[in-house]
Amino acid sequence: MTKLASQIRKVSGPDGAVALDVRSGTMFRINPVGSQILDFIEDGLNPAQMAEQLSATYGAPLDVVSEDVQEFLRRLAACAVIDLAKENS
Repeated sequence: MTKLASQIRKVSGPDGAVALDVRSGTMFRINPVGSQILDFIEDGLNPAQMAEQLSATYGAPLDVVSEDVQEFLRRLAACAVIDLAKENS
């Protein structure tokens, strides 16, 4: 299961979220859709479920949303904001 990294603290608001890496002091500004994805991670959703919900909410094609979710998760993992699950389906 994908989860927030243990050193990350997140605060959400109407304009998105801010994630703080308490080890390095690095802060990440995250837009409202990205904030929703972080919430989905905390709720235990897998990437396919995240894409389905976002596609339904915003009326965007599921294949496009799926690719965008995967790319966003890869970027979060590269910045050590999340720990990616072994199986991302």
